[in-house]
Amino acid sequence: MGNKVVVFVVGMHRSGTSALAGALVQSGHAGPLNPLPTSPDNVKGTFEAREVVDLNERLLGLGCRQWFHTRPVADIQDAHETAVAGSVLTAAFPAKPTIIVKDPRTSLHLPFWLSCAEGAGWSARVAIVCRSPADVARSLQARDGLDIEHGVACWLRHMLEAERRSRSVTRAFVAVDRLMEDPVGQLRDLEMQLGIAGDRPTAPDVDASFIESRLMGRTAQLDAPLPFRAEEAHRIFLRMAAGSQRPDDLERLRAIARDLDEATPGIDRRLDEARRQAFRRVHPFLTFLGFRADGMPRPWMRALLFEQGETVRRPFRRAVFKKNGALRPAFHPWVEHVRSRN
Repeated sequence: MGNKVVVFVVGMHRSGTSALAGALVQSGHAGPLNPLPTSPDNVKGTFEAREVVDLNERLLGLGCRQWFHTRPVADIQDAHETAVAGSVLTAAFPAKPTIIVKDPRTSLHLPFWLSCAEGAGWSARVAIVCRSPADVARSLQARDGLDIEHGVACWLRHMLEAERRSRSVTRAFVAVDRLMEDPVGQLRDLEMQLGIAGDRPTAPDVDASFIESRLMGRTAQLDAPLPFRAEEAHRIFLRMAAGSQRPDDLERLRAIARDLDEATPGIDRRLDEARRQAFRRVHPFLTFLGFRADGMPRPWMRALLFEQGETVRRPFRRAVFKKNGALRPAFHPWVEHVRSRN
């Protein structure tokens, strides 16, 4: 198959990446063969390939981090995972001219994926989804229990990495508000910018309610200004989406990134300490399950959670833990039972 194009849909979790990826698939481009199932917080699906999510989780693990850590991201150079990524792009998607690879975690490892795509003979494009950091932070607070400062820092890290690491390829920014107002027009513009409009014989065909039902009613109003100059960064990304970037915008983003780099070690330390304290409260139970005292899984549990992938990991998390990380009440007697034996 010649002239293969892969579009990486990136941006922060809860930003509308699923809506954009789904709209692109609805309009005729290829989504994953084996997508993750729907969930209560994403009832129409995430349009994420299991294989891509599992690989991104392993890449995060190589850097001893998860998606909600906010510190700077180190480049990943792993020969085995590079080979896996190249095969994933071919095996996990149908043989069509353009495939849509969506996972917010890809924002943190774009150089890895772009290099793998090139090595496997794909022409890479990047679509960066931009949503208000206040809306994202509120959504993360409701879904994952992250405080506003933490959610904003996560949004900024994902967006800064996606912007900086995609400058070498054809890319486009998509403002979620404009996508809601005019889905067909925005998709047409996006396809033209990415050079994939000719991959379909007709104009984009997408149900507007598919976009609106996923994103309507989630606008957040916060009492205090957002930290880390996030609002300034958001305005810059919106200018990029509108094609009105200013000469000093990249320098402003570099300054914002420096400020974030200085602040995030403290955020991650507080996060890790909170996780350790939560672990201590259920230590006997989690030790029984296969976790060390620092909260990290033992090798056999790590293999189960990371190598077996999202098929095992997501049901396990939902069965044992609530969205805020607290143990579900049904398991409290187990904890007391294990404690009584220790």
